[in-house]
Amino acid sequence: MLRDVLVTVYTTNGEELALILKERKLVYEDVRLTFEDLKLSLTAIFTPICAVSLKFPRIFSKNVKVLSDAWERSYAEMGWKNAEQMCDMPWYFLANDGEKTYAYGVEVQPNAMCSWRLHEEHVELYVDLRSGKNPLMLAGRTIDACTVLAKTYTGDTFDAMKDFCTLMCPSPRLPKEVIYGGNDWYCDYGNNNGEKMLKMTRKLVKCVPENAPKPYMIIDEGWEINKNAYPGFIGGPWRGNKKFGDIKLFAEKLEELGVKPGIWIRPLQAYRVLPESCYLHFSEREEDSFLDPSVDEVIKYIKNEVKYLKDCGFKLIKTDFLTFDICHKWGFEMADGFAQTADFCDKSRTTAEIVLALHRAIREAAGDDVYILGCNALNHLCAGIFELQRIGDDVSGLEWDRTVRMGANTLTYRLAQDEAFFAADADCVPITSKIPWALTEKWMSLVAKSGTVLFVSLSDDVAFDEKVENAVKKAFKAVIENDKSFRPLDWMTPHYRKIKDSFGYDTVCALSEKWYTSQGEVSFSWNDENI
Repeated sequence: MLRDVLVTVYTTNGEELALILKERKLVYEDVRLTFEDLKLSLTAIFTPICAVSLKFPRIFSKNVKVLSDAWERSYAEMGWKNAEQMCDMPWYFLANDGEKTYAYGVEVQPNAMCSWRLHEEHVELYVDLRSGKNPLMLAGRTIDACTVLAKTYTGDTFDAMKDFCTLMCPSPRLPKEVIYGGNDWYCDYGNNNGEKMLKMTRKLVKCVPENAPKPYMIIDEGWEINKNAYPGFIGGPWRGNKKFGDIKLFAEKLEELGVKPGIWIRPLQAYRVLPESCYLHFSEREEDSFLDPSVDEVIKYIKNEVKYLKDCGFKLIKTDFLTFDICHKWGFEMADGFAQTADFCDKSRTTAEIVLALHRAIREAAGDDVYILGCNALNHLCAGIFELQRIGDDVSGLEWDRTVRMGANTLTYRLAQDEAFFAADADCVPITSKIPWALTEKWMSLVAKSGTVLFVSLSDDVAFDEKVENAVKKAFKAVIENDKSFRPLDWMTPHYRKIKDSFGYDTVCALSEKWYTSQGEVSFSWNDENI
């Protein structure tokens, strides 16, 4: 599939270098590029590099259905589509012609932002090597950009995707136990406090099945000392505010109730803790300033904050805004390629290298006894480093339609990543008065049967009666038992639901209604007309 390749190197302003093949190497003045054993490496002394394009002969027909991944979380856009509907396809894609499935991708933790494009005669891998919005200045350094993978499958497409995810991530870092429990975000949306948190925890422990491992309880946004230091600010330093008090003592209170404490942070936003040179600025507004992860002093600060929370007794740390704060865009705004907008201090490393260094620093500071849950983080740059990853945008405790499009769509088309890349988190089950119980129970049942990470938000506005307690206990039991055979059956011929997309435009969302379990087929109706 990848024997013949046409290579183009792009320098500043899109200039294309005409490369000459010499002894398996492509050479142009100071630029040296090798593509050997499917590994792409590059060096240059004085020439600035923006990207490399690799074009492989297309071996499948025009009449295929294509499934691609997303840069970070998905935003209800996932599904098998006609080839002409596809723009840039981050990290990997699958194409199915009815008989075979053709998979193309790059191994996880590449040192470049990699995406795929389909052409009439070629399959193109676009390897973005920029350092933020600037060209990369290697100054003689050699960069191993990525390792390319391709495989053709016959048989079930879900099996193909699962296998290919395993190939792309040969060494996933997985939790050693089932991850389930509570998160207070959809109870309080940041308007939380210690008393509410303890009350929810007492409810949660009543739902734990007999002889089950301890659940986790995550304090989400709202606990930080500088919340609303200026409009829109939700950042560090990561110390408890008066609503929670000494956060170490509060973690101990959670443990006394029978849960493992977890906590939320936004590593790249911090209020006046470092010199001005340590910040990225996307506008003149204070709220558009974030820490520059290419600066050593920033990495040192973040490691100290993570270590502090570890020393306070937290066993799980949810790290949020890891993509938005380096490019000031959400994943759904990057259909035409990853948004390279940061002006990093260090222009000798690619954006991917800088992000990987950030992820590895968080991992190192957390140690082996604390799990990391990435949220709004780049999937391919988390796999093998973080144990857990949010795979879709936020569901909702206020609007059922949002839970359907962000939760159910995500779980349908990214379930194969679970336990191949990381433990997948399709987001919480909000148990609130705004969502009818029958719908809440449906979403909880889907997540529970999938065996993926399950956190619930138990709002005070819902009576915690025997019905709710037993339903949550049943869901926790299903997650703990983890039916690894669970999978969508109709994901290539799904149900479609009308939605408003992330820009407010009318579109449709693909949803699987038929799922396979070891106990037989189960169905979920998404209560809307077929389009």
